[in-house]
Amino acid sequence: LHLYLSERAIPSTIKRTMSLTQTAGFAAVQELLASATRPRDRAAFLKVALGPLVCGSPEQVDGPLKQRWLTLCQKLKDEGFTSFYETFLHMAIGEQTILETLARDVQLFSQVRQTAALLMDVFFHRPSEILPYMQRLCQISPEEDERLAQEEQAGAERLSIMTLFASKGLEFDVVFAPGLASRGPPQEEEDPEKEAEKMRGLYVALTRAREKLYLPFFFEESQKPLYAGAASPMERFLSHLTGSPLPLEKQPVLDLLKELEPSGINMRWLDGQEEPFTMDTEQKEAPLPPPLLELYIPPSEVHSFTSLSQKSHQPSFELQDTKGVMPLGAQTGVVIHSLFERLFQNGGYQEPQLLEQTVHASLLHTHLEDWEEEIHQMAKKALSRPLVDGYSLSDLRPGEFMQEMEFLFAEEKRMIKGFADLVFRLNGKFYLLDWKTNWLGPNESDYSVDKLKEAMVAHDYFLQARLYTEALRRYVKQFYMDPFEELFGGAIYYFLRGDAPYSSNSLNSVPYATTLSASASEERGSRKRLDRID
Repeated sequence: LHLYLSERAIPSTIKRTMSLTQTAGFAAVQELLASATRPRDRAAFLKVALGPLVCGSPEQVDGPLKQRWLTLCQKLKDEGFTSFYETFLHMAIGEQTILETLARDVQLFSQVRQTAALLMDVFFHRPSEILPYMQRLCQISPEEDERLAQEEQAGAERLSIMTLFASKGLEFDVVFAPGLASRGPPQEEEDPEKEAEKMRGLYVALTRAREKLYLPFFFEESQKPLYAGAASPMERFLSHLTGSPLPLEKQPVLDLLKELEPSGINMRWLDGQEEPFTMDTEQKEAPLPPPLLELYIPPSEVHSFTSLSQKSHQPSFELQDTKGVMPLGAQTGVVIHSLFERLFQNGGYQEPQLLEQTVHASLLHTHLEDWEEEIHQMAKKALSRPLVDGYSLSDLRPGEFMQEMEFLFAEEKRMIKGFADLVFRLNGKFYLLDWKTNWLGPNESDYSVDKLKEAMVAHDYFLQARLYTEALRRYVKQFYMDPFEELFGGAIYYFLRGDAPYSSNSLNSVPYATTLSASASEERGSRKRLDRID
């Protein structure tokens, strides 16, 4: 029937009562909750991050997305499914929120929304109860629980083709019931239950229409006897109304229909071959495209801190005698930064034995291999030194920090990009930390507060701090309504070499914190200074 209608350009669709539990949307929500209840399961996280709900890229998996996911998982534990689901939908992935991306797939979005609504109707004492509940739903049919019937999608008007069973409980303006005229296969003897089922199906068809009901009926001109159980529902029905035996003759049926005409029951006699009906498929003229507009969009240059910084006079430390000092240069900075990144990835920042092993592995076959003991002590002191309210970096718990936070934001006609070494949260405040391997000199006085400030100015690190703070502000405002000045603790520039005596070959680390004022006036001043940097 669907093919016949399609050949005549009559839009139609086959409707089936599909269970919500068999849809892609239900499965996606199951994967979402499986990962949310096991936030440390990387395989489960990858299913969500790269799946149909998030549509993330491999590059995003180990970046900010992972840290934001851990925060979201905690929300499920603390506030329940409803809060978790709403926050998840409004989480930004790239330039769009998950809701905006999901809305492009109308069917999937409808399935996810229906699944979420079903879960919101149930009170769960703990998140671990949700998945078992969803598994129990998979054992229930839509006929047993109508909430599990997949919702219909709005769309263009078309004929709905469905079985009598599927139409139970539904109503339509117009109903065609061709199946009522279909005869069944012959049987050895009549089955009373099957004949009664035919009448129940007939009743369902007769009670679905609000305005018009079309019932077909065919006469057997040969008047051959019917096999047991072969009579159609309409033949059974009319045989009962007319009191005539099967097979039915024309005249008793026509007389009955004539009597029923005053009650609004009309008959149309189809005798012979009629031309098949076809929908009007008149081709309409394609609309003309609008005139092209020539728009000039000025280019936006992408800058990093390195390209924006305007280094003033820099002390010529390279010209001084650096014998007995850990090698200078950019390559040393790369190795040390990589070391700290590995320490925060594998937990070595908290475990002394793992710290020692990581230092050894990180320096092996590098130009710093001979400096293993000095660098080990340097890292140990840096991680254990109190930085904020008596807390050190070793006190941070997983989920309270983010490494290499990548950012890209617009500032006037420029795009600013970069990576922050470490962002962490302590006592409700966010902090930026940047590792520095600058060698400022051989004497303790070379690492005094005044000297460190001179180095900050010379290398334009104050500009770097302002750029990174602005990036953090934009990131934090996605999740917190509080003013940023109440959430921001400061930017810490950690000069790792310290004030080691020239002849000692040992390195002491002295942190220097450049805590930026987060007042509104300071933020405005920061923007003004950015405006003057080209």
